[in-house]
Amino acid sequence: MSIWDTLFGGGQGQAASDMQSNINQGIDWFNKYFGQGQDNLNPFIQQGSDPSKTIGDWMSGYNQSPYAKLMTKQGQDAINNAAAISGQLGGYQNKTQDAQLATDIGNKDLQNYLQNIMGEQNFGLNAANSSNQFTQNMAPLLFQLLTGRGAAQGAGDVANASIFSNIAKLIGNFF
Repeated sequence: MSIWDTLFGGGQGQAASDMQSNINQGIDWFNKYFGQGQDNLNPFIQQGSDPSKTIGDWMSGYNQSPYAKLMTKQGQDAINNAAAISGQLGGYQNKTQDAQLATDIGNKDLQNYLQNIMGEQNFGLNAANSSNQFTQNMAPLLFQLLTGRGAAQGAGDVANASIFSNIAKLIGNFF
């Protein structure tokens, strides 16, 4: 508070300065937290802009699971044993059944892989969306809190200056 405000002005200058400082801090916090929520969503927004690239990225990490390999081997062994008993091992129908079994198991394995990836992506998207909603709800609350703090501090400055002003006037009356 300036001496002039303290003695005669009622503290309005200091009150305005304190309020503006808190408002500026509130604006900074608002922008910081509001922007954080959007930053959490950006990777998911970018994935949605090019679904072919997203699926391609997901598929680049796919390898057939050990379980699918085991099931394919066991199934083909069973088909080949049955074909050998009937004397058709290596024949057209035997090879067709082997290929069909491998395709079916491979497709199911790939489908499970994609479901797992999409489940993880969905979990991440839900978490990012919740974070976005939280930060966007918190930003205005923080701004209101700091604005209210600035108003209270400013009111206190005015009250303090008013006390000093009244004492100065009282002293002035004695002279």
